[in-house]
Amino acid sequence: MFWNKNKVTHPDQIQLGDLVKDRITGYEGVVECISEWLNSCRRITVKSTQLKDGLPMDNKTFDAPQVEIIEAGYFDRPKIKKGQKTGGPSLSPSRSADPA
Repeated sequence: MFWNKNKVTHPDQIQLGDLVKDRITGYEGVVECISEWLNSCRRITVKSTQLKDGLPMDNKTFDAPQVEIIEAGYFDRPKIKKGQKTGGPSLSPSRSADPA
């Protein structure tokens, strides 16, 4: 993996809830998702803490080496109890009857 060794942030140090900044665009926000792809590509999805025209801005995804940590642990992850459902109410999937 390529990264600038003069920067403090190694791509593997980034964690969910960190406040980060993209070094190319300057986009700042909280790490909402970290995905690892088959060919060792690590992508960081960032949710902005700012509003644009009174509405939340869209999430943006960046390659991990171009993201730097501004503040580690900026947003604490919620504590989930074993067996606790984490989403809102939803309908169970259903299947149509097979044609005869």
